Amino acid sequence: MTAKEWYEHAKVEHEALARHHEQRYNQLSWVRFILFIGVFSLIFLGFGQALWLGGLGILVGIIVLLVFVRYHERHKRQQQFARTKAEICFNELEFIQHHQREGHTGVEYAPKDHPYAFDLDVVGDGSLFSFINTAQLEEGRARLAHWLLHPAQGDVLLRRQARVKALANHLDWMLTFRALSSKLFLEQADTKPLLQWAKAPLPAMPTWANVVSFVLPPFFLAALIANLGGWVNALVPLGFAALHGFILSRTNKRVEQAHRQLSHIAPTLQTYSRLLHHLESAPFSDSVLQDLQQPLQQPVSAGKRVKRLARILQNLDLRLNVFGHLPLNWVFFWDIHTYRSLHHWHQQATDHLPAWLDRLAETEALVALGNLHAHFPEWAFARMTDPEPGYQLKAAGHPLIHPDKRVDNDLQLSTREIFLITGSNMAGKSTFLRTVGLNIVLGQAGAPVCATAAAFPLTHLITSMRTFDSVNQSASSFYAELYQLQRVLRQVQGDPHTLFLVDEVLKGTNSADRHKGAVALLNQLVKANATGLITTHDLELAEHFSAHPTVHNQSFEVEIEGEELEFDYKMQPGICHSFNATVLMKKMGIDVA
Repeated sequence: MTAKEWYEHAKVEHEALARHHEQRYNQLSWVRFILFIGVFSLIFLGFGQALWLGGLGILVGIIVLLVFVRYHERHKRQQQFARTKAEICFNELEFIQHHQREGHTGVEYAPKDHPYAFDLDVVGDGSLFSFINTAQLEEGRARLAHWLLHPAQGDVLLRRQARVKALANHLDWMLTFRALSSKLFLEQADTKPLLQWAKAPLPAMPTWANVVSFVLPPFFLAALIANLGGWVNALVPLGFAALHGFILSRTNKRVEQAHRQLSHIAPTLQTYSRLLHHLESAPFSDSVLQDLQQPLQQPVSAGKRVKRLARILQNLDLRLNVFGHLPLNWVFFWDIHTYRSLHHWHQQATDHLPAWLDRLAETEALVALGNLHAHFPEWAFARMTDPEPGYQLKAAGHPLIHPDKRVDNDLQLSTREIFLITGSNMAGKSTFLRTVGLNIVLGQAGAPVCATAAAFPLTHLITSMRTFDSVNQSASSFYAELYQLQRVLRQVQGDPHTLFLVDEVLKGTNSADRHKGAVALLNQLVKANATGLITTHDLELAEHFSAHPTVHNQSFEVEIEGEELEFDYKMQPGICHSFNATVLMKKMGIDVA
């Protein structure tokens, strides 16, 4: 079954399930209303018979209503969850049809001086990141971006590839994981304060405060009841109230500090606990995926521990509700009991928390790559080789171009070899450079590459493709290009495992200077034993290096019939001899003599 067929089937299934839970919820709404009226009536009748009977009716009625409301709301949550799964399936089918995905661009994860992120469209609108990304958690998006911007090495890469391959066979599990992390269920708070809190020591509540939090409340309650019965003076419960207030004033500072640091993070932790439980309980048979689960199950269940922390923080958040917090805290020392639970959790589990959150980020990034592999099972996984064989890509295409429009090319580039690529406008030179660059990025991230076969060494990519002038920095576009070329030269001279991609070399100056400068640049690159691709319109430059042993001419041709252009977008050996600038100008209405 293809990914398209699977998502079509899953969409229908979850839409039906959502309708079922919606109908059930609506039916139970009437039962809930009738039950409320019935409980209220029984309480009223109970008080008519005896005071104790009315009090018992209140207690039983509250319990019955709470249980039923919880059951009723569960259908609402299940309906929303099924609807979320159906929506994800719909979005995946849209992605298959249009080859585009809306969402995060990843720009915030790439520094402005990154060697290839912006030239190759790894991040930004319509980028590789937005094409791949399915992560909802901030940590998951950051991890995926890191993989695309920093190549993996050795065993790390092989293990990641194996996990991606294995996850692609678990579409149903990945769908549930994505639904759990979706915006509908996640009001994500910043987890940095939580991790800072986990690393720092947490002072314990004084022993005397823990003792009195158990001892005094029964006496306070007894004094209140005795005063209501007329057995003791009001000064007795007031004295207890004053004592409780004094104790709370002595302990409030540390409780308030913890709450200030962890406030409003409980909903996020609830989602994390569901995701951790879904991961640690997955019936994976693949050893590489079982390794992913192992740290979550030892020494205790990560999902249960994080769920426990979420409940503690929910209790701490009661401080935000003065009407609920004041009586519970004043009578029962709610804050002291909650803080004691928090301190106990900190002692037992805080050392494991960073690893648990890290494993979630890892899994969400793997799910994005696994989903990519499920969509494109024909894409190959790159084989990392020794540097000498160089770069081999078979039937490689630009991963962001729809398969119906994409034209694939082969690449056989040896180490210390340079391809000088000529071609007319719009013939596919720049697209080919990005095809090579993006497939290397994918391969070194552990993802499948848009090719039928790929083999290349661990590579540090660097590019010079897009240049922009800057009025604020008094820099022309030509100066900006020179700065990029300087970076390229420094990189290839300092690192033999570099692949450079230069598009339209020295395009910002006149033809004479361009030719002279390009010759000098190529000579320096050859001297540095550099490996890479350069595109140019300068035919004299191509002729100059036509007999060079390590610089090889390649080209993209165009067929011109009258004013019609025919592109095949296929790279071939030799120098290009067909150009189309005047034809394109005529098509734009510019009269060319």
